[in-house]
Amino acid sequence: QKENKNPLNERYLWHGTDINAAKSIVQTGFNRDYGSVMAYGKGVYFAKNSGYSCDPRYSKVDKDGYQYMFLCRVLLGESCRGDSKYKVPPCK
Repeated sequence: QKENKNPLNERYLWHGTDINAAKSIVQTGFNRDYGSVMAYGKGVYFAKNSGYSCDPRYSKVDKDGYQYMFLCRVLLGESCRGDSKYKVPPCK
């Protein structure tokens, strides 16, 4: 396994959302309780590729035809395999 030289596991990732959630994120930041798609448990979801985040399932098209996405600098830390029933990650 390749050794990770950055223990913070920092990445630039995309997050697609609708206009109302975008306004809330700008004002108060991300909140893991407000996600609409929770395939791997409660949390904030990001994508490596912008094409995934601009899918209308995540980045809803508004009445004027616009979609909303954030390019975020994310500290991933350590990861684990998710599960839709998780409210918080399991202990190590």
